[in-house]
Amino acid sequence: MVRSRGRHMNIKDIFERRCINAYRAIDRSGRPQLYRHPDLYQWAKDSCEKGEKYFYISYPDPKNPYHIVLGEPEYRWFLKSRDGLTDEEFKELCDESEI
Repeated sequence: MVRSRGRHMNIKDIFERRCINAYRAIDRSGRPQLYRHPDLYQWAKDSCEKGEKYFYISYPDPKNPYHIVLGEPEYRWFLKSRDGLTDEEFKELCDESEI
């Protein structure tokens, strides 16, 4: 438990989980989302036909950002607060020896 701004909170209250590789399949009018990359447009079209709102891509070669393939959703944890953590909150989350 972390004490934050006068109250105790769970660490999950500080962070939120977000998908980092989702692309829209459908635009505001309900048609496939237009993309300049032909693969992205085709995947949006295919996902739209299946009734899916998003599709997910991955980069198999980190050195080549133009080579993309369909993938599975990937998630990362981000701070919810724009203010970040106070020194006290950070020290409660981390062991003093890690700082």
